[in-house]
Amino acid sequence: MARKTQFISVEVVMETDCAYEDFVKWFTGQGEFVQVVPGDTHRAYIYFAPLPRGTAADTIRLLCEQIQALPDLPRQQWDAAGFREFYIGYDVGEEPFNFSEHLSCEILSAALSLRAGIGWALYPAQPTDEDGLPDFGPDEPE
Repeated sequence: MARKTQFISVEVVMETDCAYEDFVKWFTGQGEFVQVVPGDTHRAYIYFAPLPRGTAADTIRLLCEQIQALPDLPRQQWDAAGFREFYIGYDVGEEPFNFSEHLSCEILSAALSLRAGIGWALYPAQPTDEDGLPDFGPDEPE
């Protein structure tokens, strides 16, 4: 079966030398698993990947709305971060021949208003079955 190109997720990525605890606490309170690791060039590297909302654009739109509406301290911590990005991931396969998605001026403006960049990661697609679920092939003989 041919591997299909598909949108996977949008990760929120921050690198900061400033306080970040309230930002992390707010998003973990929303049910997100937020990962914080010491950074090489910053005090902390923070990221999380909420469940996708259809397309990358829809997911980024929702994230921008959430960040715009953050309470004061978490929003100040977002604004103080040296690096902020919405990182879009795709599995890239053989089908369809021409896969395209678009980020509208509205989405780009929303990210820009938060001083956030947009990045992409392209991963080789894994084989899937007819339902789009991972296809690990026939069981190996014992």
